Amino acid sequence: MDQLLFRFYFFVFIITPFFSFGQKQIISGYVVDKNKTPLSYVNIVSVQNKIGTTTNELGYYSIKLDISDSIKFTHIAFSSKVVPVIELIQDNVVVLDEEHFFIDEIVIRSRFGYKQKEKLGYYGKDRNGSFVLSPGNQLAVFISNTKRRLALIESVSFQVKDKGKCNSKIRIRILEKETNNFSPGKDLLVENYIIDNKQLSHRNTINISESNIFLPEKGAFIVIEWVGVDSYCEDNSFPIIAANISTKENHLWYNYRDKQWSRAPRPVFQDNYMTPNVSITVYY
Repeated sequence: MDQLLFRFYFFVFIITPFFSFGQKQIISGYVVDKNKTPLSYVNIVSVQNKIGTTTNELGYYSIKLDISDSIKFTHIAFSSKVVPVIELIQDNVVVLDEEHFFIDEIVIRSRFGYKQKEKLGYYGKDRNGSFVLSPGNQLAVFISNTKRRLALIESVSFQVKDKGKCNSKIRIRILEKETNNFSPGKDLLVENYIIDNKQLSHRNTINISESNIFLPEKGAFIVIEWVGVDSYCEDNSFPIIAANISTKENHLWYNYRDKQWSRAPRPVFQDNYMTPNVSITVYY
């Protein structure tokens, strides 16, 4: 009898992990910096699946994932971190480290002398296309620097065809172009510029002049991003970003909560690509 009991308990001990790692569990916690200050609008995404959320103003999040999964945490001003779900069950506070830059990459520039105002991008083009901005989506539009010299960015503008009925928020981001290829790179804008769904109009302009951000000589990507919890949406009525189908080159990239950028597909109309109506106002 003792030997049979031993075999039974040994069998249970062996198979328990296999059942555990097939289970989903609600994981909740906080994301903070080294000073324990809560970090809002941190992107939180499953490594294995297209499931994600965002921290609220108190740095709190809640997400249902498989125990065998891991979570990627990303913030515009902090280094990203990947943490196994099993570890978050034991300790639900995640600390992100500030993003560090090499000294030779930091150049202090004065705003004095930048007086020639210009608008760059695709804001004035026909609105004969559109993109549905569903939960967690990021649209990165490349804007060239036509004069190939530094320009102070005053504002970012974009057009909306329909703001939908979601309890959503839109964040504006500016990303550098990767040195080795055409893909979006690191965040240049490290402050959160958030627009609530209720504040959206057909024409939206966000002044970012206080951030003192300069458009690089090789241009930059302007990102329109859904932030917030995926499930807060009435009848899947998502915001619709106005676009045009008159752009001859492919300037658009897609992403889901900072997972991995993908180039937009082939032209949608003859030789023309569909490009969100996004622009920036700069001073040379």
